[in-house]
Amino acid sequence: MEKVLTALKSVALVAGLSIMSIAQVPDLDPRLLMLSKNFNGSVTRTSVEIGLTGNADCDQTKSFIPDNSKLVTQSFSLKADSNGIGTFSGSAYIITPAGRIVLQGTLKGTVGINTRCGSSRNCTLPWHLEGLFESTPSSMDRAIFRMAANAIAPMMLNFSGDLNPLSASALPIYQGRLDGLVPALPAEVDRITLVQDKTTYLVTDVINATVVNESSETIQTWDKRSFCSIFQLQILDGNQWNDTAFCPFKAPSLPVYIAPNSKFGVQLNPVQTIEPLKAGTYRLALTFRFVSGNIPLSDSYVVQTQEFRMVPLTPTNQVIVATDKVAYQEQEPVALRINNDTDEAILTYDHQSYCSIVTVQRQNGGDWEEVAPCLLGTMTRVVKIPSRDQVDFKLPTESAASKLPQGIYRLEFTYWKPDAEGKPTGNPTTLHSALFSVTGK
Repeated sequence: MEKVLTALKSVALVAGLSIMSIAQVPDLDPRLLMLSKNFNGSVTRTSVEIGLTGNADCDQTKSFIPDNSKLVTQSFSLKADSNGIGTFSGSAYIITPAGRIVLQGTLKGTVGINTRCGSSRNCTLPWHLEGLFESTPSSMDRAIFRMAANAIAPMMLNFSGDLNPLSASALPIYQGRLDGLVPALPAEVDRITLVQDKTTYLVTDVINATVVNESSETIQTWDKRSFCSIFQLQILDGNQWNDTAFCPFKAPSLPVYIAPNSKFGVQLNPVQTIEPLKAGTYRLALTFRFVSGNIPLSDSYVVQTQEFRMVPLTPTNQVIVATDKVAYQEQEPVALRINNDTDEAILTYDHQSYCSIVTVQRQNGGDWEEVAPCLLGTMTRVVKIPSRDQVDFKLPTESAASKLPQGIYRLEFTYWKPDAEGKPTGNPTTLHSALFSVTGK
């Protein structure tokens, strides 16, 4: 009898048959959990967004697919005729309320077919949905199980839904069930978190992001993602998250390892992107896997930050000169920005410190002395900075000959307004940056 039960269970798992009979088999693979969700939400010809609620009697996945998780789709297509008969297919994701993608795959099936038709039941059931949610190859390794014959089968969930007769929404609202067997999510996954330092940023603000690995294993991730870092910056477009701030370098991605019980922080600077970021809702994502001695222990998982906002810059109607930091070591480049956030263009002259458009001044007692004079024998040129524009550059302080000695510094910037012919006119305005220091290595 035991051999018969084992054989029946293997056949049912491969075929994606009813899980209720499998749940009664006492020796169910401990790496598998029964997923049994009721759902309610919109299904249109181009998208699915349905909320999931655990079946209290038999759902075993509430710990990592809690109530109010969602099943959403990308590139979805429902093709049905006027009688409500057809097919549907598309990429699909199960996402927790915290934004974690738990399962990903394809959702496909039939529209309007009564799978239980017979002599007493019609073979058509207009707008009835019946299909499968099946894991994709990219998530196969964490969504498989091994049976007695050591065969590998993909994860498959039964999907069934009908129009909600109580809904008066303009969108087609469906209710139904999602049932099947899924792999138990390793507890270590929940010990990998990703956080950012603020919930609202200006579109030019630096984002400080940190991976916290509180697990007992090393994790491996890859660079050349957004800002050429290990993170993917994603913007919400409708109900879809799209990657942005792509790395301009075409070199292959390199692995980055984060040890157990450690943190890994990265500064993401929007001014380093090819295209400026726009205002909107964003999040950061990290794709990783567990490794031991560089040998993978798992397939890839994805964690995300909470959503945050990027908001437009509020005009200051000022000209601002600023460095990127307040402290540097000797021979470290000093990055600076001149921001003309006014309604008019401004004019200045080059041939100042390092032959740039700013004068570097070092504090000497109670006075300020100019340093790094321009030694080029070229003509001094007028430099125009248009309205609402900015100039970013670095002072070439890397070499021993051009380095800034230890001390306290500031930048001086002088500009004029243009006349009708575009030439400097009137009295100049002189600005100073905040103080910054240069220390020894």
